[in-house]
Amino acid sequence: MLQRYWHLFGTPLLAGALLRVLWLTNLPRIMVWDEVDYHSLGKQLASGGGYGVQLFPPGWPMLLGLIYRATGAYALHGMWFNLLVSLLTIVLVGHIALRYTDPLTARCTAWLVALMPSYILTTGMLVYEVWLQCLLVLALVLALHERWTWLDGLLLACITALVALMRPFWLALPVLLWLVVRPPSRQSIAVLLLAQLGALLLVAPWVAHISMLRGEFVPIGLNGNINFWIGNNRNATGTFMEPPYGYWLTYSDIARDRALAYLQEHPFHMVRLVPLKLWHMLATEAFSGLYGFLLFETHMPIPLVVRWLVDALLNGSYWLICGLACVGIGVLVRRRQWIVLAPLLLFTYNLACHILFFGLPRFRWPVQFVLLLYAAAGLTWLIQSYSAHRSRQPGGTSHRLAAGSDGPRHTRHHQHHQRNNYTDRHALGAASQVGLRKNSSASTASIRGKRTPNTAGTS
Repeated sequence: MLQRYWHLFGTPLLAGALLRVLWLTNLPRIMVWDEVDYHSLGKQLASGGGYGVQLFPPGWPMLLGLIYRATGAYALHGMWFNLLVSLLTIVLVGHIALRYTDPLTARCTAWLVALMPSYILTTGMLVYEVWLQCLLVLALVLALHERWTWLDGLLLACITALVALMRPFWLALPVLLWLVVRPPSRQSIAVLLLAQLGALLLVAPWVAHISMLRGEFVPIGLNGNINFWIGNNRNATGTFMEPPYGYWLTYSDIARDRALAYLQEHPFHMVRLVPLKLWHMLATEAFSGLYGFLLFETHMPIPLVVRWLVDALLNGSYWLICGLACVGIGVLVRRRQWIVLAPLLLFTYNLACHILFFGLPRFRWPVQFVLLLYAAAGLTWLIQSYSAHRSRQPGGTSHRLAAGSDGPRHTRHHQHHQRNNYTDRHALGAASQVGLRKNSSASTASIRGKRTPNTAGTS
């Protein structure tokens, strides 16, 4: 098994590791925006402090706190963790493709994950999306087992709890996976209940703790309140906009209530914003060149042309993947490989939940591996179609084989005519040689007959 995996994924894994290490070690680093908050909270937890009432869900800062406590409170250590998780994602996504397609598609999948520019860029950032995506892929790997076991249920419960502590709406992950990949049986229902109830029990202590500190019920994190206002207030544009001062944490519940009151008066306001939110989530790559270069712009100024080129690389690769994914979905549906539905449900569910708030490409990125799976299927189909087309062309393999066995009629006739001419020439040559030998024998006999009487008479 390991030898087979190394044969399929070894080269893309090494290439992906090299690119990620070069990106992480050869560029100066500063942190911006959310990264600063994650790093500060991680150091606070590593030093023995409490989390307190924060805007962000606790999943990623708590993990950073554990990493910092074990290795030292340096942001680079969290980025190295992201790098290792990104390499694990290459193998896991390739495993899903190998489980339900073919080795060529699995290898193409691994190469796409390894070389995707945004996947290289994010490994050098202190953001939670890399870890979240790896957990979602691992949950899908467990769900695609032929038969769910109790161990699968326990592991899925732990994964669901970890994911929900970063994005609360993923608490329904076991139900989503069961709806698509599990046949209705007593065993699968029992394992589903174990996974779902186990995830709820694992998350419940944190919900109770933060709710007691806040003095009201808090569903894991407070950022849902302000995100709801950003995406649905009277001046909403479908994407991020800066809220008034104090709305981030102190008055986040007031911001939420004001947005709800406006929606009650204008019920079609949210419906009107849905296309805009989808556009902002799907139109471009999650992390732009501006975001990436802000990480080290203070150390060396970056020309605007270079940013444009980096944006062209990031967005161009993303648009290419989207086109190949459309081809791949069509190929899988035509072949009746309905495993296409499981990743597609996760992708759709993620978009639907974020439509309630606002659209941002970064919200789509944790499920972008779904697009890479379909893109690999489309790329494999194109490669096989091109190879088949080349083999049918003059000079191709199939054309040469056909010419050697049952080629064109004039070729066979010419070969037959050559063989007849050779046979006729050979027969004529043999006949002439026989005639020469007969004439030679007759001449010899006649000479001997003439010499015999002369000799007798003389004697």
